[in-house]
Amino acid sequence: MPNCRLVGFLLPLIVGMGGCAFNPIYLAERPFLAKQLPQGISMSDYVEPGPFGTRITVAEKLAWLGARPGLDGKIHDLLGNEVAFWPDYSTGADPGSEFWRRRHEALEELRKRCRVIEMERDPRLGYVQ
Repeated sequence: MPNCRLVGFLLPLIVGMGGCAFNPIYLAERPFLAKQLPQGISMSDYVEPGPFGTRITVAEKLAWLGARPGLDGKIHDLLGNEVAFWPDYSTGADPGSEFWRRRHEALEELRKRCRVIEMERDPRLGYVQ
């Protein structure tokens, strides 16, 4: 039988690490999360800049959200909301105001239904002229 004091000490630590990339539960579920990512998105893809010039990846963002693989084949955050990805497809050419308006409306509709991870363009790639 496990030591109750040890369990009483470790359980809050593990549960409290819900948004941590080193959470043992997240580490165990990471391969399942990777399989449920949308086509064209990988765990190492850039999401946003982090503190001190670091790069936040999809894997780190999912850990921060406390993401879990769902039985429905989708990824869900700690509160049970579906997680969706919104990649930045900006190139150098401006497609026009109508395109940006429709894209903004689609993003707002998606935000009403699920937790959206907005993926910025990786600054290491530069911009297409």
